[in-house]
Amino acid sequence: HYFQRDRQPEGAPTCRNIGLHHAAAPTVLFLDSDDLLAPDCLRGRLAALHANPDADFVVANGEIFHDAPGDLARFWSTFDSRSDLDRFLQGDAVWATPGALWRSEKLRAIGGWTEGLARWQDWELHIRALCRQLRYHKLPIADYHIRRHVDDGISASDHHPDGLAQRI
Repeated sequence: HYFQRDRQPEGAPTCRNIGLHHAAAPTVLFLDSDDLLAPDCLRGRLAALHANPDADFVVANGEIFHDAPGDLARFWSTFDSRSDLDRFLQGDAVWATPGALWRSEKLRAIGGWTEGLARWQDWELHIRALCRQLRYHKLPIADYHIRRHVDDGISASDHHPDGLAQRI
């Protein structure tokens, strides 16, 4: 279904919250228009959520691409033994927006997306979910693809020397 943003502020967090408000399914996943899911992404994540009934969301690794998945041979991030919360707080995003499949009611319970943020909305949401001790299960596979544009205005600053300082 298509829903037009009918309120302020502008931006992705408001649009995502409008979608979350209208979502009737027990799970939600947010996918930006230029990113892709692997063919078995949803099947695999739903199976993991079903196998882990105490999990509030499931996360997976992602891959960065330019023109087609696999062309850069570079992961968004990978899971390791460090605390995911510590990694996010240190500027190391463990997963990106499409990396999480949420139980809708759990995402609503923590207030959804923080509206009005122009950048790093996913970092803020994921940090808040981890601080509120939502339970999650990690799938050690790359099942989504983040497109990296040459002149990527929002994400380009992640690789600029000042990008991390601005984010923190």
